[in-house]
Amino acid sequence: MLRIKVFLLVCIVSQLALTSIVFADKPLRVGITYWPPYQIFQNESDISGIAFDVLKEVEKRMGLDLKIIRLPQNRMLTYFQKGELDLEPAANPTWRSAYKHLSVYSIPYFKVQHVIYARKTTETSSNYVKDFKDKIIGTRLGYNYDLSIGEAFHNQSIIRKDSQQHDTNLILLKAGRIDGIVVDRQELKYWIKQLNYDSENYKEAYDIGPSIDVSMRLHISQSKLLPEINKTLAEMLKDGFVDNAIKKYTSKEANQMVTEIVD
Repeated sequence: MLRIKVFLLVCIVSQLALTSIVFADKPLRVGITYWPPYQIFQNESDISGIAFDVLKEVEKRMGLDLKIIRLPQNRMLTYFQKGELDLEPAANPTWRSAYKHLSVYSIPYFKVQHVIYARKTTETSSNYVKDFKDKIIGTRLGYNYDLSIGEAFHNQSIIRKDSQQHDTNLILLKAGRIDGIVVDRQELKYWIKQLNYDSENYKEAYDIGPSIDVSMRLHISQSKLLPEINKTLAEMLKDGFVDNAIKKYTSKEANQMVTEIVD
């Protein structure tokens, strides 16, 4: 009986060792792009943000070894395609449809919801293309918009004004130089918090389309990690870690009543 117990103990210890070797065989190469409040670069060495905090907690709970690589968006996509990256912390299959043969996705752990943010005095109906016809909407440089808002930008029935980030758009909106902003809700809250803006005179006039699920994207060569990552993310969603990470970077004062939900 003692021999059997010793044998079973050895097997368990060996299995745990093998599991550790699988997770720690070599560092997972993670591509990080600047996308506040999800991935924020403070200086040359400091990285923070909702997605980054979740990523580091996954690393801790799973005993992973991550190598963080800061990259511009296009270079990050190229590195992933070449197999020089193993993980992208925040992605959606539609955004990365060109790489579906190389990608597997975790369960979603947050949502992106674009809204039109405007002055409270802005009159709204059920049609934002009509409401903002010939008006100027602040957007983020390089971002492609779909649905009716993208078509309106394309045919110039709504005038698009690009800025590098939405902090500039908020300043322009406050100065009366633009009529609204198309922005992700959490990103909006983040910049309002950073700029310490009073949001009393502004509102979320419309939701633009449905919310979008965001997941971790693994290179297909690392698909063996997916079940454990999903298990860990599910635990973090249940125990409130993800919600607390979102609250850490956003402002309660930025919560607005939505006038209309369209498209």
